[in-house]
Amino acid sequence: MISVGNDIVDLHAIDQSRTSDPRFYPKILSATEQQLYQRFAARLPMWLWVWLLWSAKEAVYKYLKRHEPTLVFSPAKIVITEITGEFTPTTSFGEMVSQIGASQLSITILSTFQNRQFTTRSCISNNCIATFLTDDFDRLHWGIEQIAHDDYKSQSAAVRAFATKNLSTYFTSRPITIKKSTIGYPEVYFGDSPLPIPLSFAHHGNYVSYAFLLERY
Repeated sequence: MISVGNDIVDLHAIDQSRTSDPRFYPKILSATEQQLYQRFAARLPMWLWVWLLWSAKEAVYKYLKRHEPTLVFSPAKIVITEITGEFTPTTSFGEMVSQIGASQLSITILSTFQNRQFTTRSCISNNCIATFLTDDFDRLHWGIEQIAHDDYKSQSAAVRAFATKNLSTYFTSRPITIKKSTIGYPEVYFGDSPLPIPLSFAHHGNYVSYAFLLERY
């Protein structure tokens, strides 16, 4: 299955104390994941653990939703089974970063859902968590941008413009546009023709993120 999914969490837009409340996180974490946390408790506070796993679950959901339109997001049913990598936050990504590949995504997260296994890649900065899932990370194009306004209209416009700008560097003869599918995920058009380019958007607080797949350039 060719697809892509991503998520971003603005760490300045969350409620740390609520996230750490045992009455809150069982809505997101399975019993297995709560036990798994004991291996990482010395390195990650509980609230950061919860949002890291949340971002991985969101990425899996978006990856699958493209091909399963009736799928409902149930975070506790997407079970994280293993996490490896570097958890020390980078100082910052700056206001904008665009990358190809997964060399900057230092955390690998394995998960299962409906007897299928998935591998997501994540990074943590002092400001946000970003997670990505695709079939071929060598072909993954992704970006993170800090924006001035956190209302939905501003987030939506910013992530669309950010992705369009980066996609347009590969299509110079005619402008590309991005439209919303009937299911809700973004689609890339070259003139009036849809292109087979899986694309995913994410936004939260003052951060937006895109992910798409292209043939190797």
